This record gives sequence, structure tokens and C-alpha cells, in this order.
Amino acid sequence: MLFKFKHNISCCIILNQPNVIMNSLTILSLSWQHVLILLLFIPIYFIPTFIALNRKKSNAAAIFALNLFLGWALIGWV
Repeated sequence: MLFKFKHNISCCIILNQPNVIMNSLTILSLSWQHVLILLLFIPIYFIPTFIALNRKKSNAAAIFALNLFLGWALIGWV
């Protein structure tokens, strides 16, 4: 059976083989350790944004956007 999602992404799920479905769900699932790590690192990732908000900078939204989209490249940290 073929299901279509909103963004034209097709996903084929074979209903006769439950192992295929379970393996897909296992790959996509997060354990509580993953959630804990995310909850710890998200505030660290946005430190430049928090500093800008604390200092009441007029361009805090731009700093947030820069940090959100380019923070992984450390550009938002300079």
C-alpha cells in the first residue's frame, strides 16, 4: 500500500511484514538519553541569542536567526 504525504513524499509500507515497520520506528525513535542531551545542549547552542536579549539589543531577532541557521558553523558565535 502506498501512502502520500503533504509534501509529495511517498512512503511504501508493507503491511504483511511488521518487522519492516518496527525497524523503521526504531530508527526514528529517541530514547530518554537523547532527549536529555537535546535539552542540555539547546540552551548552550543559543547562548549568543540569550546574551543579545539580556543586553536588550535592537537586532536580537537577527542574532537569533543567524544563530539558528548558522550557529552550527560557529558564525553566530563571533
